Amino acid sequence: MFKSLCVHDWLKYIKENRIDIVGKFWQRNYYEHVIRKEDELNKIREYIQNNPQRWHLDRENPEKIATDALEDEIFKHEVYVGK
Repeated sequence: MFKSLCVHDWLKYIKENRIDIVGKFWQRNYYEHVIRKEDELNKIREYIQNNPQRWHLDRENPEKIATDALEDEIFKHEVYVGK
């Protein structure tokens, strides 16, 4: 719902202001979900804070050396399609 509202408003703005622009609006493989519990929020906070030091485990890293249990837990509901 959030994505469609953003795109709708952006396209309306482009049309109203006669902006000549071409391209994609949303990044590929964008991930979003509703955070419903405090422990889930804390896991996401930990993931964000420690993410730079865990690049060697990141699912986006082509040279990934192992899996990251925290990342797997946070993204467990996502259907991920690799590049």
